[in-house]
Parts: sequence; structure tokens; C-alpha cells
Amino acid sequence: MKAKPYDVVFYPGHPRADPEGFVPKYVVVAEEKLGRPLYKGETVHHLDFDKTNDDPDNLLILQRSDHARIPRLQAEFIFEVLKKRDEYRTWLLERLQDTLKDEAIHLKEQILAKEAVRKRLQVRIKRTEGMNYVRQRAKEIFSSVQDDIFSGCRTLEVAP
Repeated sequence: MKAKPYDVVFYPGHPRADPEGFVPKYVVVAEEKLGRPLYKGETVHHLDFDKTNDDPDNLLILQRSDHARIPRLQAEFIFEVLKKRDEYRTWLLERLQDTLKDEAIHLKEQILAKEAVRKRLQVRIKRTEGMNYVRQRAKEIFSSVQDDIFSGCRTLEVAP
């Protein structure tokens, strides 16, 4: 038996059987779905274009003349899909650019907020350093004044 691009079943005596008695499986499945044999001039089309997918929902019964128009319709469909794909790609790129702009703005705001916090912390550190300096200097001054005050005093002796 010659290799076929689709599954076959052995069904001798079937009107569409080849000389060896094999019938394309999609024909048998389509006839079972219809509940009758295919009429002369009818053919079976695989909706997903996969000749090995004989699922009844994937099969469409057409007149041969209608089936012959499918390549042209398929080409038109593909052309429309490609056109829509380009439109979708443009739309998607615009949305991505908008999203990236929004994210960039958000990141810039975060950076500016962190920079502001850093500057405030630097100011506090300088103030703290300044306050520490002032405290240390005040202690030194107070200590020297205290020494000056008490150095001139005599110790008083109190009689018992």
C-alpha cells in the first residue's frame, strides 16, 4: 500500500475504498457524524489543515467547488491576519513605549525621593555634628570657667 498523508481504515466494499479496500479515516468519521454516506460531489475539509486530525469537530463537509476556493480564501485570510498582526504590533509597541515612559517617570520620582531623603539625612548629620561640636565646646568653656572661678577661692575652714 502506498503511504498516505492521512490515516486510513480497512473498509472493503465502501464506495470510496481504494482497490486495496482502504478508506481515508476522515471520510468514515465524517459519514458517522452526518449519519449518512457522503454524496457525490461532497468532500471533507480539515478545519485546522491537519490531515491527521480526524476529530469530528475538525471536519467540514463541502461541495468540491467550494473546497477548491479554500486556498484563495486561506490566502486572503492570511493576508488579513498579517495586516492585523502589523497593526497589533504597532499598537503593542505604542503601549509598551507608554508603559516604559510611565515606569521611567516612576523610577525618576523614586530616585528624586531617595535623593531628597539622602540630603535631609546629610543635613541632620551636619546638625548633629554641629551640636556635638557645640556641646563639646561648651563643656570645654564651662570647665575652664569653673577652674578659673574655683582657683581664686580660698578654702574656708569652719571651726568646730
